[in-house]
Amino acid sequence: MSMEVPAPPESEPNPPQPVRTEQQPAPSPGTSRQRRPGKVAPKRGHQLSELILLCVAVVDAFLALDFVFRATAVSRDGFVGVVTRVGDALASPFAGLFRPGVPAVGHTTFWAALLALAIYTIAALILIRLIHLLTSPLRRHLRDA
Repeated sequence: MSMEVPAPPESEPNPPQPVRTEQQPAPSPGTSRQRRPGKVAPKRGHQLSELILLCVAVVDAFLALDFVFRATAVSRDGFVGVVTRVGDALASPFAGLFRPGVPAVGHTTFWAALLALAIYTIAALILIRLIHLLTSPLRRHLRDA
């Protein structure tokens, strides 16, 4: 009974190195963090835009839920009560524009919540566009020249 160990496959002494087509800039003396070649650092304007979108999404969710809960006459206990209070606060600037409609079933439709949802969303989109215009590379190039 002989135990022969198979020989490992022969490999090249110097495997070929991948060819780089892009030149990596030399790190500046004050930087300690290295960037990966495929990663692009997010710009501050884009980070701020994402934060604004997140905030307006939360506000819109409260307003939409408030509208739906009022339209379906859900009891105002627990979570629905919290949504109603937050929705009231967010829609209060627009509450005087509409009279709450009282249909035959006895619940109200809170149209101010839908108006607030639309206006807050449009305002956020305008703000995001303004941020993108101010932080665009062309704008910085013109300012530096």
